[in-house]
Amino acid sequence: MKFNASGAGVLVDPWFTGDLAFLEQDWMYQGHKRVLRTDKVKMDAIMADTDVIVITQGLDDHCHMPTLRECVPKDKPIVANPAAAERISPLGFSNVMVLDHGQSVDVADGRLQLTATVGALVGPPWSKRENGLVFREKVPGGASAYFEAHCDFDEASVSNVGQVDMVVSPISSSLVGVGPVAMPLVMGDINLVKLLKILKPKVLVPLLNAELDHSGPLAAVIQERGNVDALRADIQAAGLNTKVVFPAPSTEQKQIDL
Repeated sequence: MKFNASGAGVLVDPWFTGDLAFLEQDWMYQGHKRVLRTDKVKMDAIMADTDVIVITQGLDDHCHMPTLRECVPKDKPIVANPAAAERISPLGFSNVMVLDHGQSVDVADGRLQLTATVGALVGPPWSKRENGLVFREKVPGGASAYFEAHCDFDEASVSNVGQVDMVVSPISSSLVGVGPVAMPLVMGDINLVKLLKILKPKVLVPLLNAELDHSGPLAAVIQERGNVDALRADIQAAGLNTKVVFPAPSTEQKQIDL
């Protein structure tokens, strides 16, 4: 994300190199992005335009180790949740800030503030929830944005942050399992309208994390549900004025009008 008023560049949960496998067990599952040509990615240019790297979870689809190994220089500021900070410690990054629920930190020479909210539950019910994030520019005319990659959140935590200009969220749901016993891991078409009612953003930018080609035994039990047309109808029915920017902006687009 590039914030126009402050000029701050933020790289959130970067995945630019290779495919996705969990704990390097690619025999069980591999994911390949449909929306990214890895041979076209210029890591030097991306890193030169990045003030801070943000990692919201310690799992491979957010803390993508092959990509993070290529992120240089190693003194680039990183803001990570506790699990991700522990996982990347062997990679040699020297400027890692741990951000836990309810905590805030200023980055980009104080031009941008990050606040962690209580995000997705990934694992059994007793697991610690991952991070959602609120970004607020600390300059005149600055904007604000909320990001959470599963559309799973603690309602009280999100309500505490107030209104934001933009929400970045999945619009569809990903479920693992078969039939009525399928368990939702990403909850776009389940929770998104409730989230928009709380944060009242001007703009919603869909997160295209479901745009993957899957392979391996686990891929056979992954279901996807929801689409942008159904979302727009739900937003209208809820009486919300949020504009859906779809398709999501490409790297060539300079800004989103708020």
